[in-house]
Amino acid sequence: MISALLLTTLALPAQQPDVAQLPEGVVATWDGGKIETVQFERFLGRTNKNKELGMEALRHVVQIQLVELEAERRGLKVPPDLIQNRFDKVEKAAEAACYVLSALLRHCIFDNQSFRKFVVASFPLCMLARL
Repeated sequence: MISALLLTTLALPAQQPDVAQLPEGVVATWDGGKIETVQFERFLGRTNKNKELGMEALRHVVQIQLVELEAERRGLKVPPDLIQNRFDKVEKAAEAACYVLSALLRHCIFDNQSFRKFVVASFPLCMLARL
C-alpha cells in the first residue's frame, strides 16, 4: 500500500513555480523579501567569472554586440515585416508542440521584449554572412 502511494507520488508531474505572478524585474520572492533581476545577474556574473560557463556567456554577449555594431556601421536594417514573420513562425512552432510561447518564455525567465531582442539580433548576423 505504501509503495503504491510512493509510486503514484513519483509519477505525478513536478509542479512548476508560477512565474506569472512575479512582478516585472523580480526573479524570486518569499515572505517579506525578493531578488531582483539586476541583483541576480550580478550574482551570476560574480559566480561564473573566469569559469567556462561565464566565459561562454561573455563571448556570446560580445559577439552579439560586435554583430550589432558592424550591421549599424554598414547601414543594415531588418525590415519589421521580416521580424514579425519570424515571430509568427516561432509562435506557430510552439503551438504545434502544444505550448504557449509567452508561458515558455516566463518559465525561462525571459520576457517577450528580451526574447524579441535576442531573435532580432540574429538577423544582422545572417545578413552579414551573405555579404
